[in-house]
Amino acid sequence: MSSDFQHYSFRMPNIGFQNLPLNIYIVVFGTAIFVFILSLLFCCYLIRLRHQAHKELYAYKQVILKEKVKELNLHEVSTSLRR
Repeated sequence: MSSDFQHYSFRMPNIGFQNLPLNIYIVVFGTAIFVFILSLLFCCYLIRLRHQAHKELYAYKQVILKEKVKELNLHEVSTSLRR
């Protein structure tokens, strides 16, 4: 029995990229474009979020600065009134 199996060679055919059907190319290419567009959208969102955070931080610093200036002015006014 084992000698019968030696005469047959069961090999899978080699399937290269050249032999793939066109619809597989379209699916792979479409998936790649979809992932690329999603990553671009995510990067744009992160850049926008970072820009917004910088603007808010700048506005916060401006408010704090104005409050400090008011405190200094009030302090100067109160000391000049005491004289």
